Amino acid sequence: MVLTRRAALGALTSALLSIALVGVTPGCLPKTAPVRASAATPTALCVVLTKVNDGTLTSAPASLNKGLEEELIARNLTPSLVEIDAAAADAFRARRSTPQRVEWLVSKRADAALIVLVEAQVEYYTQMSGRFRWTVDVRVTASPASDLSQAVQSEFSVPVALQYQHEREEVALEEAGPVIERQVASVLDQLVGGLSAP
Repeated sequence: MVLTRRAALGALTSALLSIALVGVTPGCLPKTAPVRASAATPTALCVVLTKVNDGTLTSAPASLNKGLEEELIARNLTPSLVEIDAAAADAFRARRSTPQRVEWLVSKRADAALIVLVEAQVEYYTQMSGRFRWTVDVRVTASPASDLSQAVQSEFSVPVALQYQHEREEVALEEAGPVIERQVASVLDQLVGGLSAP
C-alpha cells in the first residue's frame, strides 16, 4: 500500500511538472517573424507625448523612438522621425482628432509612403504602496499616405509604477515602451500584410 501511494505521488508530481513546463514553453518560443514590405518603404514616424496634467505636447524619449524605429526597420520600412517641436505641437493642438493629425503628417512628409502616429497621454494616478502610479493611454495609427481609409489602429492603456516622486511623464512613457513597441509591431504587421495581400 505504501509503494502504491508513493507511486501515485510520483506520478502526480510528474504530471504537475509536465503541466508547469507546458505552461512555460510558449514564453520560450521565438517571436513571430515580422511581416516585411516587398521593397524598402519610406515611413514617417511621429510619437507625441501629451502630459495630461498641464496639456504640454512633446516628443517621446529617445529610447522609445529608437525601439520603434527598430520595429519599422525589421519590416523593411525606412523610418523618418517627425519631432514634436513648437510648430508641430501647435499644429497638433489645432488638430485634436487622429485623422486630422495623420493628414497633417502626410502634408509635412510628402516623400513618405506610410505614416505611423503614436499618441500617448500620460497622467499621474495615485501613490500606492510607496510607488507612484501613472496611466499611459496610447493610440497607434498606421496608414498608407495615399489612402487613409486603409489605416490600422490600436488603443490600449499601460499602468506604470515609478519609484520616485521626481520621475515624471517621460519616465512613465519610457517604462511603458516595451508594451508600446509590441503593439506597434502588431499594427505594422497587419498593415504591411494587408497591403501585400493580392
